Amino acid sequence: MLSLSKTQLDFLDTEFGVDAKTIELVDRDRWNLIRDECIGIVVEETAYDGEFGEPSERFLMAESIADVTYSKLQHRNR
Repeated sequence: MLSLSKTQLDFLDTEFGVDAKTIELVDRDRWNLIRDECIGIVVEETAYDGEFGEPSERFLMAESIADVTYSKLQHRNR
């Protein structure tokens, strides 16, 4: 079972075209690339809003996904 919320999965689908089925099967390298993309959004949104701006929903969602390591992504019974 994935440890991502429906909102996070919807965000990944909207931003990157990566659906829940793909995330369920993703390997460590691909997950790290997705996390890197989310970190890129965090950096982009920070630069756009400036130091004192309120974080956008996009920023907060990307940050929440970037914090999910591969080992926490899925609960595996293997």
